[in-house]
Amino acid sequence: MLKAVNFETGSATLNPSSYAMLDSAAALFKQDKELRYEIQGHADNVGTVETNRLLSAARAGTVKNYIVSKGVPERNVIATGYGSEKPIADNSTAAGRANNRRVEIVLIESQEKYDALRAAEAAQRADVQQANIRGAQQAAVEPEPEPEPVVEPEPEPEPEPEVVAEPEPEPEPEPGPEPEAVAEPEPEPEPADDKKCAFLFSIRPELVWGVKSSADSKGGNIGIGFVRNSLFFEVDLGGGDEYFGGDLNLGYILHGSGRMKNVIGLNGGYWERKSMVEVERDGETLGERGEYTKNYGGIFWKLLYGKRHNLDITNKFLFGNRKEYTATASGNEQGWSWEGRDNNFSVTYSLSIGYTFINVKN
Repeated sequence: MLKAVNFETGSATLNPSSYAMLDSAAALFKQDKELRYEIQGHADNVGTVETNRLLSAARAGTVKNYIVSKGVPERNVIATGYGSEKPIADNSTAAGRANNRRVEIVLIESQEKYDALRAAEAAQRADVQQANIRGAQQAAVEPEPEPEPVVEPEPEPEPEPEVVAEPEPEPEPEPGPEPEAVAEPEPEPEPADDKKCAFLFSIRPELVWGVKSSADSKGGNIGIGFVRNSLFFEVDLGGGDEYFGGDLNLGYILHGSGRMKNVIGLNGGYWERKSMVEVERDGETLGERGEYTKNYGGIFWKLLYGKRHNLDITNKFLFGNRKEYTATASGNEQGWSWEGRDNNFSVTYSLSIGYTFINVKN
């Protein structure tokens, strides 16, 4: 890749800072005149596909014209433009677009490939001339005719060589100053987007162990929230075979490698479990008896894998106060009454595995 080859914006006119690199390339081409090269022009995705193709072809032609002017046979160099067809970086960033605007030199290894590229070059040259691209006149180099094969005559017998005194070696010329290195232009920094806010939606089946009352349970959650920079906010609503409630999760995203993201933080909420049995007296159902349990807060760790569509593995550790109530039969008109107990500390662990969608830009 010719990294130090630059052009004026929107044209095929070479920047003078590119001459040193092209002089080095021309010197390399002249070392072996049997080798043939393709000069490829590439562009980013700004503008139409056709405009990028013609501009990249014109720029490749400008580079070819310069190299031919330095003594390289025109038939050994073919210029073609590929536009935005072959990106090497992400066009959504300024740095990626700068890397995609490039000129590359590729060795042509077969006659079949050479003939196909020669035909493509002729067609593109006509399109570039009609498009009237600024600076494209530099690329208007007509191809030299292929040399006709020369039949070498049979060699005549060589006369015996005469003894000639070897001349004294001429002093080697002093080396000239080395060409100054041309600094590659730094890519324009992308503006910081501190105000970007991405919304999220999750759905996760859940298994619960510990004390939400006196037994384990299973259920599911639906979550909604948002991500702002590295802040994670989510509200979970759900329930199971014997409980219901909701959580508020507030955490910080620790970005891992690739698509993996870890989220740690605090959560708080209200979860309630209800397990009831009927109370009968003299064959008549008077009411129900059972217990309710509350959990108030804790910590969570969430693993997200993906970009927009994520595998979601969430672990929660809940600590809180549990209240139990029991309905018993009595002699009043309702037929039953409540008795309660407070301050029963409970610890609960839940594991949920599901799917989370985050509408963040890739």
